[in-house]
Amino acid sequence: MTSRRTNGSGWGGRREGAGRPANLDYFEALAIGAKADRLAERWATRRAHRNIRQRLKATEYFELVADANAVPIKERQEWLHSYAAEYHSDDIDGAIAYLGELESRTASRLLSEPVTQVYGSRRRVIRVVMRWAAWRYKTDVTESRVDRCWKHYRKVFRRELD
Repeated sequence: MTSRRTNGSGWGGRREGAGRPANLDYFEALAIGAKADRLAERWATRRAHRNIRQRLKATEYFELVADANAVPIKERQEWLHSYAAEYHSDDIDGAIAYLGELESRTASRLLSEPVTQVYGSRRRVIRVVMRWAAWRYKTDVTESRVDRCWKHYRKVFRRELD
């Protein structure tokens, strides 16, 4: 049979001064969560932009620009006044018009990319933010603490949006 301490010097519980002292205050923890969220968003946005650029490189427009850039610089002035340059310019105008005339659904699929978190980046984000927080607040912050701060920030931020 176990006995419970009932006097005021108990081991834990909710009382003044009980438990381990916090090494971060509430706003520092929110700042850590915000930093992690911004970093993850930045990485996801970069990935989406890179995917859009790769998709656009596959279009005729970029091939035409590459053809024009292939003309040596010394010969470019003469080339610009030739029939080939005029024909090339018409092709570029046509390619741009074609991109503009695509069905809106197809064009939006071509020029947009969903911004989703990069696979496997959560742990990298947490480690980067962990080093930043250690530098910024001059205290050790564990991976689990950064993760909890990030989740709490997302919870608070979503509640404010509703």
